[in-house]
Amino acid sequence: MSRRLFLAIDLDEPARTRLGALAATLRARLERERGLRVTWVAPDRMHVTLHFLGQVEADRAESIVAAMAPPIAVPAFTLTIDRLGAFPGLGRPRVLWAGGPGVPAIVDVHRLMGERMAACGCELDERPFSPHVTLGRVRESRGSLPALPRIEPPIEFGIARVTLYESQLSAEGPRYTPVAFTALAGPDD
Repeated sequence: MSRRLFLAIDLDEPARTRLGALAATLRARLERERGLRVTWVAPDRMHVTLHFLGQVEADRAESIVAAMAPPIAVPAFTLTIDRLGAFPGLGRPRVLWAGGPGVPAIVDVHRLMGERMAACGCELDERPFSPHVTLGRVRESRGSLPALPRIEPPIEFGIARVTLYESQLSAEGPRYTPVAFTALAGPDD
């Protein structure tokens, strides 16, 4: 039996609450003014995806869980979210996101977890890592989006672990179940 897995960084509750409120404001504005049809992400499902592993057979899932055990040699850090955007761009939006300035620590966590997953035989996305929180997926658009506002004040939250999730798809939307965790621990911890 296979499982649909991904690695993520969780947001704390204040960050989820603020992003949920921001998404609700965007929803009202973009659907009314731009005729966008968007599937919005519920605040309790918001996270920063490090690696999507896809459908994984049971034996490989066991090796992934084992690879999660050792702490990651990166000290805990703070992530800042201060801007909104769209992939692939405002001209033809498919995903609405919130993100912030690049933080070397999150790039290091992405790389180190990628090395662990590759050692387990996982095929990883080759695209450059762009840390973000998905707010919604655009289902229908009637053109480009206007410039999106900055997030003021910026949202900041601490990162101290990585979570392996199983994603189960349903008509009500995905359900994410934590499978394993690994802590961030600096080289001197």
